[in-house]
Amino acid sequence: AEIKSIVETSTAYIAEGLPFYLPLWVPSLTHLKLKKVSQQIDDILERVISERESVKSKEADMADVLIESLGSASASVYERRVMLDEMKTMLAGGYFPVSCSLSMIWYTLGKHPEYFDKLKKEIRSKRTEYQFHQSFYQDFPFTTAIVFEVMRLYPVAFSIWRKAKVDFETHGYLIPKGKSICVSLFNVHRHPEFWEDPDAFKPERFLNSEANKRPKHHFMPFGWGNRKCIGDHYAIMVIFLTLIRTLQRYDPEIVHEQLKVRRAALICPKRVMARIKNY
Repeated sequence: AEIKSIVETSTAYIAEGLPFYLPLWVPSLTHLKLKKVSQQIDDILERVISERESVKSKEADMADVLIESLGSASASVYERRVMLDEMKTMLAGGYFPVSCSLSMIWYTLGKHPEYFDKLKKEIRSKRTEYQFHQSFYQDFPFTTAIVFEVMRLYPVAFSIWRKAKVDFETHGYLIPKGKSICVSLFNVHRHPEFWEDPDAFKPERFLNSEANKRPKHHFMPFGWGNRKCIGDHYAIMVIFLTLIRTLQRYDPEIVHEQLKVRRAALICPKRVMARIKNY
């Protein structure tokens, strides 16, 4: 019940947001709820940390790495705060963006049933006891193409912000040092100089010989460079496993509706309706 309440409160804030920017130090009702949620998450993480410290695991995961580097007995208050905040980031980043991506994938499959049929055929051609391995994506090339094409058309994090370290001039514009820059991934992914028929849903563009020749910064749903999303591989893995396991057990019929997105910091449909039956 505690975790459910935390997820509902924090997700509502991310999904709905505010129509204007309000600094977090302003004691609004929403901000007071968020402060309470933040403390509740801290308490849960502290319990996890105590359990990890008492029982040493042979296989270290991300939590173990953070505890070892920032949570030792000699760690400062600041280092422990950084550790908890990093854990919160991984927790939040592993939940809401992934669910938004899956929602956009289901929506798009409902809009293009011919591709949905091909996707189901590829997934169901594998045994239900299929053993996942490090390179299992290679066994699902069409599934990969569909996931990437949806991420191209609807990058969940549709813009990224960076701060200029030096004065920089490009295309006749001067970007002064210290200024913040917004890069629209939505526009990059639909730029006619980078993509043929950019607004069309064509998963085949990730299957042809040109796909490997394409510059990496033309397709960057998780950002690019040193500040690329740290959870990109995890997100892709969860998306694949969800699609594969769902379609191995169920036969969903997506009810196609006009796309309506939430007013939020991430691209996410308000709803995706489906009729579900066992496969």
